[in-house]
Amino acid sequence: NNAAKVTPPQPKAPPPPPPEDRTGGVGETIDTFASYNPTALPNDIVEALNAAHTGSAFTLQKTAHPEIIELSDDDDDDESDNENKGVGSKNDSTSQPHLELTCPSHTSLACESALLSSVRAPQVPIAAAECLLELAKKGALSPLQLESVLLAIQRHNRKFDGMRAGFFIGDGAGVGKGRQIAAILRDSFCRKGHSRRHVWLSVSQELVQDARRDLTDIGCYAQVHDGTQFLNKKHGLGISDKGVFFCTYQLLVSQHRIDEIVNWCAGINTITKKSDYQRLEHEFNGCIVFDEAHKAKNLKQDTRTAQLVVRLQRRLPNARVVYCSATGVSDVGHMVYAERLGLWKTKGTSQANFSLFESFNSFQKALEKRGLGSLEMLALEMKQQGSFMARTLSWDGAEFETFRISLNEKQQTVYDLCVKWWIDVKRALEEICDSVHMRANPPGRTLWGTFWSAHQRFFKELAICCKIPVLADDAKKMVAEGNCVIFGLQTTGDASMQNILANGGHLQEFSTLISSSQNIMSNFLQSHFPVAPLPMEAPPLPEEPGVNAPQYQRELYLLMKAQADTIANMPPPGIVPEFVAKRDALLARIDSIPLPPNPLDDLIDRVGGVDQVSEMTGRPGRIVRKSGSFAYAKRATGDANDRINLVEKRLFMDGKKPYAIISDAASTGISLHAARGS
Repeated sequence: NNAAKVTPPQPKAPPPPPPEDRTGGVGETIDTFASYNPTALPNDIVEALNAAHTGSAFTLQKTAHPEIIELSDDDDDDESDNENKGVGSKNDSTSQPHLELTCPSHTSLACESALLSSVRAPQVPIAAAECLLELAKKGALSPLQLESVLLAIQRHNRKFDGMRAGFFIGDGAGVGKGRQIAAILRDSFCRKGHSRRHVWLSVSQELVQDARRDLTDIGCYAQVHDGTQFLNKKHGLGISDKGVFFCTYQLLVSQHRIDEIVNWCAGINTITKKSDYQRLEHEFNGCIVFDEAHKAKNLKQDTRTAQLVVRLQRRLPNARVVYCSATGVSDVGHMVYAERLGLWKTKGTSQANFSLFESFNSFQKALEKRGLGSLEMLALEMKQQGSFMARTLSWDGAEFETFRISLNEKQQTVYDLCVKWWIDVKRALEEICDSVHMRANPPGRTLWGTFWSAHQRFFKELAICCKIPVLADDAKKMVAEGNCVIFGLQTTGDASMQNILANGGHLQEFSTLISSSQNIMSNFLQSHFPVAPLPMEAPPLPEEPGVNAPQYQRELYLLMKAQADTIANMPPPGIVPEFVAKRDALLARIDSIPLPPNPLDDLIDRVGGVDQVSEMTGRPGRIVRKSGSFAYAKRATGDANDRINLVEKRLFMDGKKPYAIISDAASTGISLHAARGS
């Protein structure tokens, strides 16, 4: 009776269901992006922006502009920033908490990756905003844009081993990278002691109009020189010409071009002494902007353009460099041009105490060894140093819908006929390869690689063509309801069209639109289908024996060389009629398959023709309807061809054309955003 009562063990409660079970199989949202708040702005500037938003009065206290700061590996950016703000300043983050911005940080909701939002960029001194704060108060610059501009201005006040530090704008589309670049240039124009010459490099000469617009919108009316015209002046760049020199990376094709640009920046002319060249180049402190900087990423492949981009930075070591790209830190191998970030030692400098890495190769190997996480840590470190910002527009309010399009009976028939045709081509190739013993040889492997490449391109094109009827009908309904429609394309099929036009097709009229998928089939047969055995390959020759080699080695080498020469001089094998018959039979079957037309031309024709569609692509011409038939027509002629995409963009934005089609080749720098409230 006195024994303790033992309670039998109770079964453990089952673990809670995983998140996706608790939400009915839908799953929980993972917060990969956080709403953006510009924390690098000091409290005085935040107060001024908040007051401007509410219509209140606020007077900003003046402070001295910071001097140039020489960086080393022992420098603490946060400490140097606080020193620049002055003792007892309201900006000092140690004296009071950071104020929250009550006005919108941008014209649209913006966000930042959750990882990047976990760290703060160093606060900028008030003096950095003295030329731009009024613009932000009036709305010409959003607080988000102002923050990165001020960080760039502050970063340019730092040097490492004789080279001025650079800044990287990694914002996504719609944040306004062009407006930020313009603000950086405007600030430099306004400051005493800064150069009145600046260089803006981009990917398309059409973007010079956008550069002029962005500068004008923030009240900077400096002259913008079009590089294609300015570099062709009789006397080159004039020393009296000041402003912004805008050119493309493609124009950097020779040392002569680089010399012209550097001489203009440095103020070097024909009467300048050569002994003064280096001094003037080192004294230049204007801005060099590398817009869409990822276009210079092929430095490791030793492309001419990439090498000249780096050479331009090295010849003007005191220039204020800005890199601008939405894909800046997505691949460490693409950062090779960004020497001014100070992440590795550069050629011609003696950064004994600044960088941990002796070269870009050692920097790249260290990061690649640690995997994708190292790139995230790199972005965090760059943001903390004040050399990198990356924001993007929020997708809040955007709607996405995936359509599953069922093939109609005609499309199913076409698809089945195409599958059978490609199977028969594969069988014919196998028979020919086996008969001439080339399947395992290098030429045979090349042939099969070409076959599967054409096979993949064909069915990708066919799948796109099958979507066009449904897509066009849905777009017309949208326009009838008062909307405008934008179509996005990766390719236009122009290469296939050019193959047809090369044979005189531009002089013909067609009863129907040209089929780009049909051209893929016929082009493979005509260009790659073997109609004769491959010529015999000469055996590889060993290295020629030296004069001291034994006699038998020299005789053996001469014998092998004679055999190789005999094989090389043999006439090519003759055409095999059986192979030709197989090819011709396959070619004839193509005409019996009712293949759909080029999807881009078909889409334009279905929604009303070129009068209703603004086409922004890289192709020079298209097939258009003319009195019941079709013919090839150029999109523009002469100099207008370089501006045609801008003209089409304006027609769409002005509401004169309800449809817009934009391809990957023409998308850079073109914005088709709707005005809020319209």
